Amino acid sequence: MCSAMCGPECTYFGVNLHTKKCRVYSGCHPGNLTEVQVGWRYYSAESEGSKRPLNCKTLLADGHTLSNVYTIYPCNNQWSVNVQCDMNTKGGGWTVIQKRVDGSTDFNRTWNEYKEGFGSVMSSYWLGNDVIHLLTKNKPSLYVSITLTNGTTLYQQYEEFSISNETDRYRLYLNGPTTGTLGDSMFITGAYNYDLSGMSFSTLDRDNDRRYGDNCAVVYGGGGGWWYCACHDANLNGPWSPALWYMPWFPTVVSSNEIKETSMMIKHH
Repeated sequence: MCSAMCGPECTYFGVNLHTKKCRVYSGCHPGNLTEVQVGWRYYSAESEGSKRPLNCKTLLADGHTLSNVYTIYPCNNQWSVNVQCDMNTKGGGWTVIQKRVDGSTDFNRTWNEYKEGFGSVMSSYWLGNDVIHLLTKNKPSLYVSITLTNGTTLYQQYEEFSISNETDRYRLYLNGPTTGTLGDSMFITGAYNYDLSGMSFSTLDRDNDRRYGDNCAVVYGGGGGWWYCACHDANLNGPWSPALWYMPWFPTVVSSNEIKETSMMIKHH
């Protein structure tokens, strides 16, 4: 147990559920932790008397106005996670749950990897479905953006977004109104089999979609985890290769050749 390593001088200890490794910190503040890889969870050995930020909107309210990597506590101060906070877009306070800046981070991952999170929070990452579930219990807004290779950034904002827990297969909930320059390719697409709200999460090793006989994550998603129906008009987790990333955001963005960067962010009401 990592907690057993946390002696009298210890203030925080870290646990990586994927690698089964521990870290022990003495005399440090969580905001100054040097390790920011997704997958680490930090626990406090101190009393819980101090106020800790639940999300990036809380940090903004506390005076943190610079977009940067911060530590938040989404589970009643019990443990922490490092995230990117966007303090500029539409008033700031956005918690980044997905970020892709190039194809160097592979999103062709298993159920457990999407559950725990992967990548580097300094660049490209998936925050982890367990953390996203905790952060979206109160149905925050979702802001999706795709920056094109020509420098144009397109976005779509949904008024309410949440995912359920692992027992319910991280089921997606979306609600409007929705506005933006990308167009709605997730909520009400006009094609019932492509509407994603209400869909369970699927990965290359866990088929929870509505398509009979095929796993959308494998056949059309290139191995990327997503809330497939049968299958999709939107999928931001496909493989970076244009030959394999099928319909990132149809009909506005139909090939990864057009994509420079993507992000998914949430902000609480």
